[in-house]
Amino acid sequence: KITRLRKKYQDILSHLAARENHRKLIQEYIHKIKGNLRVYCRVRPCLQKSDTFITYPELSTALTTKASYLQTMEIKAPNTTTSAYTFDRIFPESSSQVEVFNEIQQFIQSALDGESVCVFAYGATGSGKTFTMQGTNGNEGGLPRCASFIFNEKERLSKHNEILLIYFAAIEIYNENVFDLLNKKTKTRTPLV
Repeated sequence: KITRLRKKYQDILSHLAARENHRKLIQEYIHKIKGNLRVYCRVRPCLQKSDTFITYPELSTALTTKASYLQTMEIKAPNTTTSAYTFDRIFPESSSQVEVFNEIQQFIQSALDGESVCVFAYGATGSGKTFTMQGTNGNEGGLPRCASFIFNEKERLSKHNEILLIYFAAIEIYNENVFDLLNKKTKTRTPLV
């Protein structure tokens, strides 16, 4: 009976390994289709009443050379023409932290699969970068959600005798200075270079 249980256990482990390899192949295929570089736009709600209007037309029908659909937003400010901007994905004002994380989670999975990954937020002061990346208590942003995902995966993989070494950095570039966001020893931001 013990021999039969060991065989069944080994069969289950083999099946799980095959499924994991299949998942990795699918992930790799998706990256080939969509490309390794993606540009997303998250629109922050207006802080005050504004005469500027942002619209989000239906999914653009224009295909890129990588055969993926893009999303477009149009911005109309008073006394100006309408400007259109196209991104791989647009998160309107009503988008949640969960929606943003669900989109970047595939990159975190790629990092766990051994790929080098960089996710960064770019924008003017007050545009919502910190909120998107860090969030607030009870409404966590990308960084805490990524950390939870990584450590949950580490726990899951450890059950299959896989070892996962984690190297992580979080930096901020502000006014041409680079700051280590993980250094809790200093009360003020100290430039790294």
